[in-house]
Amino acid sequence: MDVIRQTTPVTLTDSGAAQRAALQSLLDEAAIRNLVSLYAIARDDHDIEAVLQCFAPDGVFVSRGREIVGHDALRAWYLGNMRRNAFSHHIPHLCVVEIESADRASGIVTGNGEFAHPDGLILGAYRWYDDYVKIDGRWVFARRDHKYMYAVPVEKLPDLGRDPLRIRMHGSEPIESEWRPRPLEP
Repeated sequence: MDVIRQTTPVTLTDSGAAQRAALQSLLDEAAIRNLVSLYAIARDDHDIEAVLQCFAPDGVFVSRGREIVGHDALRAWYLGNMRRNAFSHHIPHLCVVEIESADRASGIVTGNGEFAHPDGLILGAYRWYDDYVKIDGRWVFARRDHKYMYAVPVEKLPDLGRDPLRIRMHGSEPIESEWRPRPLEP
């Protein structure tokens, strides 16, 4: 993401074409933000059809480095995840969208979540690194790469501190955070 470009508004001119382009960009961003929110709601509702409608037919979801590609594979993966979790609560926070062309965009979404695994409640913080594509006039995920900052049983949250092993799912060995702040120079 280009911070300077993303935070510098377009200067409108009297040109009708420029005004239409600026308005279309705002409408596209609003549709993408709705996609992000509706995905979270569909996940939490265990609405597999709505989840799949959020993805392109050849869409990709990346979970812990594993790529799940296409609606058939996405259906199987999401249903397995939904069956494992009695409930989930995805809470998207910040959403930065970069419109790249009339039918391509990218974005970063931050969020927190609660996941009811069979043997305990997991709390997590994550980012989604998204690529969006407009198909038949509608924005969908071309690729959604999920990265945890932490995912731990609720009772382990106070122990995280500066420990880099912040992904501690029940039944598996702790692993390093999938995204961390950059180290600062001394």
